[in-house]
Amino acid sequence: MGEKEETVMTRTKKILILCVCALVLTGAYFGITKWSEKVTKEDENAFYMTDINSEDITAISWEYNGEVYRLEIESDEEGNERWVNADDSDFEVNQDYAESMANIICNIAASRIIKNTEDYSQYGLYEDETGIKIQMSDGSEFEILTGNYNEVSYEYYAMLKGEKDVFMVEGTYMDSFECTMEDLKAAEKEDSAENDSATE
Repeated sequence: MGEKEETVMTRTKKILILCVCALVLTGAYFGITKWSEKVTKEDENAFYMTDINSEDITAISWEYNGEVYRLEIESDEEGNERWVNADDSDFEVNQDYAESMANIICNIAASRIIKNTEDYSQYGLYEDETGIKIQMSDGSEFEILTGNYNEVSYEYYAMLKGEKDVFMVEGTYMDSFECTMEDLKAAEKEDSAENDSATE
């Protein structure tokens, strides 16, 4: 085989490789485009029972084991905000835990909405029950009621008190509210404990 023929074959192989690469890249482009369109469509069709900014929450109350607890935002003279026990402002609240409670109720996603429900008691939801109550900086408030567990979809029925739509949600937000105020107590600083022992 002559040198000229080898050069032609080498060039042909390179062209074939480039064509294959172009086809692969084109296929990948269309695949990513379709996937992106699907994700966008799913986002557009996503349901949310709540969609608020945690920074706009000024108070949260909830019931656990027959007791009602309430956290409020308090500002000091310098404008610094912190969560406090509404019944005892001297109680040191774990700020990280309180923040996580506020964050988890801001965007509660739902897989399905049952519109304009007339008899929501069939889902274990009742107007006279106490749920998670949230107060906003504009003075408005809403309350999240959680009902029965659906063993088929592995979700809970939930709604905003006073409204007619019932949502199917994972219910993971409830875990954060299975606590007493004592569970929210901030750990004492080590230096305070040392000072106390030194005083003794």
